[in-house]
Amino acid sequence: MDYKASMDLLIPAISRIANALLVQLSQLDLSLIAALLLLALVGADYMYIRPHRIKNLPSVPSWIPIWGNLSILFPQAHNYKQSPCSRFAELAQKHGDVFQVRLGVRTVVVANSYDSILQLWCYHNIRNNNSRPILHTFHGVLSQSKVFTVGTTPFGESYLKSRKYMSSRLLNESSNRKYNSSIIDKEATKLVRYLLSRTTNDVVEMDITRDCQYFHLGVALILTYGYEINARSNENERLLADEMVYVENYITKIRSHIQNVQDYLPWYLRLVVDIFNGKSKIAKELYHRRNNYLYKFNQFTTSRLDVPDEYVRRSLIFNYVKNNDQELLNGSELGSICLTMVSAGLDNTPLNFQYAMMQLSESPHIRANARAKLLKCYNDDSIEAWNNCHAEVLCPYVVAIVKETLRLFTVLPMSLPRETTRDIVIGNAVIPRGTTLFMNAWAGNHDKMQFFKPMEFIPERWLDPETGNVDTNLRHLSFGVGSRMCLGNNLAFKELYVLICKFVLMFEIEVASDESPSLHPLELNQFPESIAIEPIETNVRYTVKDKALQDYVEGV
Repeated sequence: MDYKASMDLLIPAISRIANALLVQLSQLDLSLIAALLLLALVGADYMYIRPHRIKNLPSVPSWIPIWGNLSILFPQAHNYKQSPCSRFAELAQKHGDVFQVRLGVRTVVVANSYDSILQLWCYHNIRNNNSRPILHTFHGVLSQSKVFTVGTTPFGESYLKSRKYMSSRLLNESSNRKYNSSIIDKEATKLVRYLLSRTTNDVVEMDITRDCQYFHLGVALILTYGYEINARSNENERLLADEMVYVENYITKIRSHIQNVQDYLPWYLRLVVDIFNGKSKIAKELYHRRNNYLYKFNQFTTSRLDVPDEYVRRSLIFNYVKNNDQELLNGSELGSICLTMVSAGLDNTPLNFQYAMMQLSESPHIRANARAKLLKCYNDDSIEAWNNCHAEVLCPYVVAIVKETLRLFTVLPMSLPRETTRDIVIGNAVIPRGTTLFMNAWAGNHDKMQFFKPMEFIPERWLDPETGNVDTNLRHLSFGVGSRMCLGNNLAFKELYVLICKFVLMFEIEVASDESPSLHPLELNQFPESIAIEPIETNVRYTVKDKALQDYVEGV
């Protein structure tokens, strides 16, 4: 019998068997089948999927198999009261400052107060809480080449090498401070000059965020590649800068530990979820778009190794090649540092600075105080203050404004997640090695037990009332704390300090004529579900205050 004849007999037979099975199935009690399936699912979850619960630590109940408490993160927030930091803070009122939740296949411990965060992240636990959890979307899809930012690299030899190299060769306060500060000064001056060029009758009203993003990219690209980007005067450069801002901001959302439910599900359900949200496809596209501009900058530097200008000669890439540092750091680790410099500050300096301007526009006594105290540090000479504010941090009151902005705004309300590398003891509970920890930085920075009137902008809280100096015993949590504290915090702080100095020297900062914004950071957030607070566009009114300083700056 040939093949065709065999199939002619086999197909009708299979069809008759299938029909018979369907008839039999239709006669069964479907509700019983559903109950059996549910029972099997619960049993499988209990036996094989459910993560380990930590004894003697408050636990948020979770009755849904596999899913657990993922309803905290999904559906995503539509207003600030539904944002993850608000939901976790609300749960803390019932379960205590530290509790555990089940997010799919992971047990996550969440800290929701200033004291509990310091207890878990610092003190004797500082070496036990120093890694990052591996998350599928960011580490598996978005970072296909396994090149992560230094901050998102799991603890290990590669992380330690990258952190040490970045600290010593790029961000070291003693050897690099003067040069780094001079670049910050140059880029801040370019930003102020741009505002001056846009004034009409000495007044301009604008949202400073995008131009401050250009400012940060200017600093980061010079220090890393020796590349001076001219986003305000060159159309192609502006398009390049806008591409970088878009891609890096989108990647921030994609990498978020509070937006990617699929990261906490078993692999087979992750595939189903991804069919509907398509994040893996988006992540792959962003990966290639990011590689395009990073390759462009790397080619720029390496093509100028034999005839470098001053910027290239002082850049990270140039010195890596010329010093034969390949033995200290491989190519992937160098790429990690470059990626960190380009991407990290876009979440911090621009958004915090725009918020600082909004606060100062509503606080005439604070901005007047800041200008007076800053001038006092420089013999009441605004030109001297302008020329030297980048060299040394001399004005405690401006420092207090920076710290209060970082505390109140808390650009990453849920910070970045940690993973324990050793057991941590808290009370009667032992948090085992390999446990994911969430820091509710928003709750810690607005803890009324630590900060008087936590929702008010009070720079004086950071100053010793007797000496007027900065109180070093008080800290904010916006750069994280402990061994994985943001490596670029000093650079970001200096950027904010210099920008605020130059703006209060040059401008009167006031509420724009058509703006009356809320100053509650979470209410301002246009993406309540996002890992970062991204305020809605808000104009601030800048009026030239010092004509002599304006003439000097425009003439230099």
